[in-house]
Amino acid sequence: MSYLNFFIKRVFKSTLTLLMTGTILMLFIFILAMNIRTYRSFSIASNANDNLQIAKRLRAASKNDLSVYDKNSDRYESALGNYHDAQASIEKNTKLIDALHAGRYQEAYAVALSQTDASLKMAKGDPATTPDLLTGLKREQLRLKALAKADLPEQSSTYPVDGLGFVANLLRYIAPVVFCVLVIFLLSQVFSERYREGIDIGAVFPFRILSLSAVDSLAGVLVCVGLVVAMIGLVLGLATIISGFGHWSYPMFRYHSGTSKMEYVSTGTIILQQLPISLLYLVFLVLSCEVIAIMAKNRFVTLFVALVVLIGLPLGTWLVVPLQSIAHIVPTTYLFSELTVTGELANSFHNSRVCLTSGLIVLLGSILILAVLIVALGQKKKKFQSEASRIVSK
Repeated sequence: MSYLNFFIKRVFKSTLTLLMTGTILMLFIFILAMNIRTYRSFSIASNANDNLQIAKRLRAASKNDLSVYDKNSDRYESALGNYHDAQASIEKNTKLIDALHAGRYQEAYAVALSQTDASLKMAKGDPATTPDLLTGLKREQLRLKALAKADLPEQSSTYPVDGLGFVANLLRYIAPVVFCVLVIFLLSQVFSERYREGIDIGAVFPFRILSLSAVDSLAGVLVCVGLVVAMIGLVLGLATIISGFGHWSYPMFRYHSGTSKMEYVSTGTIILQQLPISLLYLVFLVLSCEVIAIMAKNRFVTLFVALVVLIGLPLGTWLVVPLQSIAHIVPTTYLFSELTVTGELANSFHNSRVCLTSGLIVLLGSILILAVLIVALGQKKKKFQSEASRIVSK
C-alpha cells in the first residue's frame, strides 16, 4: 500500500497532469452543455411540432385554393386532396404531442410508428430511394417499437442528457480516445523515471528488478482504473443532477450477433457486456506502456511510440481498409469497446469476427504475452546486472 501511495504521488506530481485531467473533465462538461442545448431539436416531439406547422400551412394554402378554383376543375380536386391530407396530419401530430405531454408514451409511439410505416411504404415505392434511407426508416421502426415496449420517455440517441445515456454516448468514441491519451501521458512519465541516460535505477527500490516491474504494473492498473472510474463517476453524477439518472432498461441500438440484423436491447445489457472488455483494455494499455518504457528507456520516445501504436493504430484502422480484414486479431481494435459490443465496429469494417468474444480472447492473449515479455526483460536485466557485479567484484 505504501508503494501504491508513492506511485500515485509520482503520477500526480506534475501540474500538467492535473491540467490534462481538468481539461478532459471540462470537455465532457462542455459536451453535456451542448447536448442540453440541442437535444430538444432532435426529438419525436420536435419533429411532430415541425410537421404540425407544415400541415397547418398546407391546410391554409389548400383552403385558399379551394376558394379560387372551380369545383369541377382538376386543380380543385387536387387542392381538396391536399386539404384532407393536411387535416389528417394535423390530427395525428396533435394527438402525438398531447400524448407525449400527458406521459402516454405507448400511445404517442404508436402514432409515430404509423407515420414511419407510411414513410417506409412510400420510400419502397420510390425508385430514387437510397438503401441508406430505407435502413434509417427500418431502424426508426425498431426504435419506436422498443420505446413503446419499454414505455419510457424518449432520450435522444445523438444528444443524450441523462446520466446513463450521456455516459454511454461518451464511451462510443470520445472517452476511449481521450482516456487512452491521458493514461499514455501519465504512464510514459512514471515508467520512464526508472531510467537515467538509459540506465535502470530501479535497484534503489526495495524490490528485485522483476518484482518492481510487477508492482509497477499492478499499481499502474489500479491507478488508471481508479482515475477513469472517478472521472466517469463525476460526469455521471453531474448529468444525473441536471437531467436525472436515466433508465437501465432504456433501449439501445446494436447489430445482432455479428450480422447486419438490427435490434434494440437495454442500455444495461450493453454496459454489462462492455465492462469486462474495457477493463481488459486498460490492463493491456498499462502493460503496453511499461514494455515500451522498458525497451525505450526514454520518456519522450516512450510517449511517441505509445501514441503511435496505441492511438494511431486503432484510429488508422478506420482509414486503412486492408487493416479492417484483420482487425479482429489486433488488440488495439478493442479500444472502442462499446462499438465492439454493439456490432457497429464489425459492420463498419465488414468484419463479423470483431465481436465481444474475439475481443476478450485477443486482449487476454495480448496481456499474457506482454506479462511474459516484462518477465523476460526483467530476467535479462537481472542476469546482466549479476554478471556486471561479478566482473566488478573481481
